Amino acid sequence: MTLTIKFAAQGPNNTVVDNPEVYIIKINVKDNTPSQDSSLKSLVIQDQDGDTIPFSNFSPDTLSYTGANTIHIPFKANSITITPTLNDPRGANNPMRFYLKDTMGNVVPIPGHDLESGIGYRVQNGQKSFLIPFYKEGESPNKTEMLGKVYSLFVVAPSQDPRSDFWTTYQLDIVRDPPSTDNTLGSLGIYLEDADPNDAKNNLIQNFDPKQEVYEIWIPYSTKMLRVRANKNDSQAKMDEMKVTDLPKMFVGLVGGSMGEVSAMLLLLGGLFLLWRKVITWYIPVSYIGTVAALTFLFPRGNDPLQWMLCNLLGGGLMLGAIFMATDYVTSPVSHLGQAIFGVGCGLITVFIRYFGSYNEGVCYAILIMNLTVWLIDKNIKPRRFGVTRERRPSRRSGRAKKEAVRK
Repeated sequence: MTLTIKFAAQGPNNTVVDNPEVYIIKINVKDNTPSQDSSLKSLVIQDQDGDTIPFSNFSPDTLSYTGANTIHIPFKANSITITPTLNDPRGANNPMRFYLKDTMGNVVPIPGHDLESGIGYRVQNGQKSFLIPFYKEGESPNKTEMLGKVYSLFVVAPSQDPRSDFWTTYQLDIVRDPPSTDNTLGSLGIYLEDADPNDAKNNLIQNFDPKQEVYEIWIPYSTKMLRVRANKNDSQAKMDEMKVTDLPKMFVGLVGGSMGEVSAMLLLLGGLFLLWRKVITWYIPVSYIGTVAALTFLFPRGNDPLQWMLCNLLGGGLMLGAIFMATDYVTSPVSHLGQAIFGVGCGLITVFIRYFGSYNEGVCYAILIMNLTVWLIDKNIKPRRFGVTRERRPSRRSGRAKKEAVRK
């Protein structure tokens, strides 16, 4: 607070004459009374993955979130954390406390943390608490008695005044919902690789019906990748349950494709039979398939490297080419090392054509290109001949001795 004092002088005929001297007094006023505001400014609830769990608009004046305001957490959230923030930060020196009660009003102990008698569990202002599990110790998070039951979470907020009469208690009723049984989609969008997915006109499925399971779409022959956007009809369902590709069906052969190459399982069985009969060796198939697996896993074109790798191994003509075409006697190297180099080259070219070429499949061209290099591989990598030993190369000293002997 600033106090300004201005003096004036008396002039003739009782007039007031201003005096240029002015005195300013500054007074600092400080309230030493401790704050009694113990309300919360915000309260954030997150699951074990850090995803925020929405609930009705939080208000510092609303102390009870029960009944219609009960907080429902999805089935995938088996544990939660709370981050409370005080409205008046001057009370931050006093830690907040929280505890969880079951439907019978008994405090639920949290494994790994000690419950302080009469206090609960501590959490600091603006900091995230430890995980509060919604399954009992020893139970599976997905099979627990706590599903669908109301548990009350109490958060006690302190004020700067240490007296407990000025502390505020918030009650939040929380229910962990059972797993969703709705496996339908609310929306589905399929777009070409270069198309803008934000433009609805680019969606290859214009009239989507959640009840319709089969759609037929036409795409250009040069298409190598499609973008898929899908949303669950039930927002509480787990999005990671959706599968764009069914790998077991691809392995067995219950998918569309060219004749003779759709069933990776039968092709592998045929390859094992040829190995058992010693018709082929394992060097070319293993090096070929291993190279494709390593490259597609290290450089995926998708969110899941493992799924992308398996799709490249099980799809197309890779198994057919690696086991039955690349192992041809006439057009493959003779030595084992040469066969391994041949398989690695086929794998490199196959991935290169699939990634950067205009042709969707690169197996046949990869094998044909590597067939042209077989003579070069056999010429530089020769197998050791049985019954023939390597001649020891004479040293320079012995060569000079022979020359001197000839001169003499």
